[in-house]
Amino acid sequence: MGEYDRAYSAYESVTAENRDDPEAHWCLMLCRYGINYVREEGGGFKPTISRMNRTPILEDPDYRAALRCSEKEIADQYRREAGKLADLQKRFLEIMKKEPPTDVFICFKAQEADGSHTRASEMGMDIYEELTARGLRVFFSRVTLENKIGEEYEPYIFSALYSAKVMLVVADKPEQLNARWVSNEWIRFLAMMDQDHSKAMIPVFRGMSPYDFPPEISMVQGQDMEKLGALQDLTGNVLKLCGKGPENVKLVQTAPEAGINAENILRRVKISMEERDFAGAVQRLEELLEKEPETGEAWFLKLLAKQKAQSWHYLDLDKHEWMDSREWKNAGRYADDNLRNQLEAIETNCRQRVVLKQAQKHMDRQEYEQAIELFATLGEFGKADRKLAECKRILAQRKNLIEYKKEIGDPQSYMRRRMEAEHPKEYEKMEALNRKADGKKAPFLDLGWGNLIIAAIIGGLFYVGIRNEGLNGAGVIFAVVAAIALAVLAGVVLGSFKIGIILAIILIVVLDKIPENITMIVGCIGCGAVELVCIPSGIASLRRRSVVGKAQRYYREAIAPLEGSIRTEIRNRWISRVGEENLYPLEGCRKD
Repeated sequence: MGEYDRAYSAYESVTAENRDDPEAHWCLMLCRYGINYVREEGGGFKPTISRMNRTPILEDPDYRAALRCSEKEIADQYRREAGKLADLQKRFLEIMKKEPPTDVFICFKAQEADGSHTRASEMGMDIYEELTARGLRVFFSRVTLENKIGEEYEPYIFSALYSAKVMLVVADKPEQLNARWVSNEWIRFLAMMDQDHSKAMIPVFRGMSPYDFPPEISMVQGQDMEKLGALQDLTGNVLKLCGKGPENVKLVQTAPEAGINAENILRRVKISMEERDFAGAVQRLEELLEKEPETGEAWFLKLLAKQKAQSWHYLDLDKHEWMDSREWKNAGRYADDNLRNQLEAIETNCRQRVVLKQAQKHMDRQEYEQAIELFATLGEFGKADRKLAECKRILAQRKNLIEYKKEIGDPQSYMRRRMEAEHPKEYEKMEALNRKADGKKAPFLDLGWGNLIIAAIIGGLFYVGIRNEGLNGAGVIFAVVAAIALAVLAGVVLGSFKIGIILAIILIVVLDKIPENITMIVGCIGCGAVELVCIPSGIASLRRRSVVGKAQRYYREAIAPLEGSIRTEIRNRWISRVGEENLYPLEGCRKD
């Protein structure tokens, strides 16, 4: 409804209960800039700014707090929307740069409920014509915004408010002053007056008392338009205030100066603090406290202003030395019930933050029992409920892990016990095959078919050598046979056939240089040795591999599926209790 001040107070109450509520911080920013969303023809919503502010939206403290308190997805949404608002603000500022400065801003309610012009509108028109005839630049929405149809009015309104020296608040009925746009304009101008003391406001009225104006306005001087010569007097006063009139012109005093009104001053102080004019707020509060020293809210606002905090949420609650200040103590001494509740909420927040830090330290040190005890006292404060749940989860997982390790023990022994208990026939057959395989020890040279192939090659070469005994090449053949045979034996003895190959090459060269009869003797001895080693080893190796292969096939076909079902059962029963990273890789009932 455009009641941004009331909305702002409501959201402040929300953040007083939960400082980490991102939506409340976001809405505080919307209230500060008067953001309103208007439905477009296409069905979407278009943002507008009705409280233009030169402070960039992206630097607004509540916007930053909303990002800090949000989950990533929501924070990204806030960033996208704030980017649109920042672009809108930038466009408004560009419009303002092109607008010439205004001397006078006429604030009035334009229409009655039936759509007709108000008497205040007619008075404003008379004043506008008189002042423009005197050479003043006047903002009067009926005329000034007439050629801005289809455009947003706020940048033009704010530009005029910002540059105007004088505001004329024109009314003929008290309720007009509380109309949405009327109050929005004069409240914002009052806040600007706190920062720029050269600005002035004049109430202009007809058919009503100056006391009908809001307290903030009735404290200044005004002009009753029913008096004779009122328009001329008003014009002279405005010219003087704008620096374009004779110095001896006197303002017409139509309303006696009211006594000090603490409520009104505090309201204006809050507006100044929203605009981050903390120095002006402190000065105004000090003036108030000189006359009303027992105003608790004034002491509290002074504390905030001195700390450059727009509200207590921006106080440094981790290092709260300000609690020892005179302002804090007097705020508590003179507080009413509402302020006392707020101060108690701040103290509670500070205490909870201390407890939260202590609990977090215990959690970081993996002292989960102590952390749980502290987190449990904080409820949802600082997401303590989530951290409490996490500590309980980790503690329960630790206890479950002890039970899991106790149940499983050695993974291979556990699998053997389960197989023996649940599948005794299959397990016994597997064990029998394993025993039979274990009984077949590996021969000296375990090459399988390789043994027999080596023996056949050596034997074949030896036979060729015998058949060609009288030929010239017989010595070479026996040299090759002897070299290969001795290389094979050397490879078996030394455990490296690479060394055997090197020896074979050397022996071929050496044996070729000695007499043939010696070469034949060496060849016969080497060949016989190879045959005696390779043929029995080859037969034994093939027999053993047949038994081992049978055991392996039975394991793959019968035992492995049963072990797999046991692993699946253990995984399903324990994974949620100890976590997958802590599950043992359960081995088969035999590692080999």
